Amino acid sequence: MEIKPSNRLFTWSNNQQNSVMATIDKFFVSTCWDAHFPTSHVQALARIGSDPTPLCVHFGDGSPNMQKPFRFEKWWLEKEDCKKIIAKSWNAPIKGNNAISIWQNKLSRLRKCLTGWNANIEAAQKKIKKS
Repeated sequence: MEIKPSNRLFTWSNNQQNSVMATIDKFFVSTCWDAHFPTSHVQALARIGSDPTPLCVHFGDGSPNMQKPFRFEKWWLEKEDCKKIIAKSWNAPIKGNNAISIWQNKLSRLRKCLTGWNANIEAAQKKIKKS
């Protein structure tokens, strides 16, 4: 995915009277980068004696997001407990100002419930394996 400079539309100019402007310098990142540095952004610096505009990458708050991304596992659906957790979490009342915030809050709560449930399953499997 491309991160465009936050302060300039074009990164190159021919410096002529009838100016031609283009974006020839681009900054691309992977989705993994975006997950670790969600607040990163690109800033165009002043052109001093240089034809293209130098770009500076800011990583955000300085610390990468080390939180493990949520992944829904297909095998969870084979467990009866999972279906009960999903139904209980989804049907519980939740606050929100509009449909989008309610949806996001429900998904956030569901992720937390499923993550905790999965951690318990993994701990039980490790215990069985160890014994």
